[in-house]
Amino acid sequence: MNILKRKITMNPILFTFFILISMIVASIVTMATFYLYQSLFNQNHSANNFDKIETVYEQINNEYYKDIDEDKLIDSAIDGMVEGLEDPYSEYLTEEELSQFDESISGNFEGIGAEIEQRDNEIFISSPIKGSPAEKGGLQPKDQIIGIDGDSIEGQDVNDAVKKIRGEKGTTVTLTIVRGNQQPFDVEITRDKIHMDSVSHQSIENESTDIITISRFQQGTHKELSNVLDKVVNNDHNHLILDFRNNPGGLLDEAVNMIGLFVGDNKVAAILETRDGKQQEVKTTIDQVDGLEDKTITIVLNEGSASASEVFAGALQDHINATVVGESSYGKGVVQTTKQFGNELLKYTNSKWLTPNERWIHDKGIKPDKVIKPSIYKHLTMLDSDKVYKENSKGEDIQFIEFGLQSLGYSIKSPNKEFDSETEKALKAFQQEYEIKATGEMHGKTTDTFMKVIFDHLRNDDPQMKNVIQFVTQT
Repeated sequence: MNILKRKITMNPILFTFFILISMIVASIVTMATFYLYQSLFNQNHSANNFDKIETVYEQINNEYYKDIDEDKLIDSAIDGMVEGLEDPYSEYLTEEELSQFDESISGNFEGIGAEIEQRDNEIFISSPIKGSPAEKGGLQPKDQIIGIDGDSIEGQDVNDAVKKIRGEKGTTVTLTIVRGNQQPFDVEITRDKIHMDSVSHQSIENESTDIITISRFQQGTHKELSNVLDKVVNNDHNHLILDFRNNPGGLLDEAVNMIGLFVGDNKVAAILETRDGKQQEVKTTIDQVDGLEDKTITIVLNEGSASASEVFAGALQDHINATVVGESSYGKGVVQTTKQFGNELLKYTNSKWLTPNERWIHDKGIKPDKVIKPSIYKHLTMLDSDKVYKENSKGEDIQFIEFGLQSLGYSIKSPNKEFDSETEKALKAFQQEYEIKATGEMHGKTTDTFMKVIFDHLRNDDPQMKNVIQFVTQT
């Protein structure tokens, strides 16, 4: 039997190519199978979790011994998920809370004018807005609120606190405050209708200096700033000071536009970084204001300067080497985005932000090039007018009294924590000036008058800013 044998030959290059293609196809099939399995596993895992939520909901809905509010139950479940993030900047806003949120970014609302936040189930003042009833009442960044109108707020969240603090113009609210290691004290504040122009300007002719104060980043802030800068560049002043003290932040888009006014179009304002490490550059889209390059730029920060304030300061440090003075800023290096569901809103942290030179300032803040402390502000406390402070009294309150008298021009050489003859003499001089019986003791009418004078002095005199101006003009 003859067997026909045929020899098949293949080009070696073609053979190698065939083997390579086969290996690639096999790899793709293997990877596709793995990802399909992983996807199905994740879907099943998620489905099981949602089944658990649905089962609990139906169990409560069907068998709870009282009628339930289904919407409230769902909102509570969503609140619980957001709270599970343990992120003070993420929250789920109901229709009422969304209305308050919209008010805060438009600059129109009725209340005390303070940004508050929740940290570890405790409520704190983040920043009192400049010129607001909160600032006039003496509230400071990092003040802890433990009570509202005599009731403890232990266990309540920040939205509950906001509802109680806000109210109609002319009504009052009493906050119980803990400041550092001091004993709790009450502050009564009269609510007001607050429209905050977010930018104000002061020109100091004899110092060749302009001061622009930015109180928050709300809708239209960059336009307000642009209008002021158009005036500033037309004078012959050498120095421009940008005051961001107690500015809690706000809209990132406004900060980016404001950065453009100083550094120009198509410059990196910040870098957003997601949890997988992917980065996105946020760039300016606004032209630089002509004439600013001829002025020194100084930025003033304190521990109440947060979020968008820090984005702005960090960008100007990196791009034009702007000088930062004051104190370290708050240190909020994360960004929130929003997703609206009907009349409700989910606000959550979706990325961290870096300066153009990729610095991350979270929990560290922006460090000043020159530390300029706010003198008496650091020692500010609320004195109890029912308490008597006199010679031989001791403590933190005495140090505040002495710092206050010194800042008002009375003779106190070295403020300490002891009420001595020097304190008594200075206090008598104060009492005589304000037509109060000169007993040399601090209580009653003397205390009330002293606190009012001190707050007016801080608002109008601003010794810290005087030191900033001195630094800027002599550098």
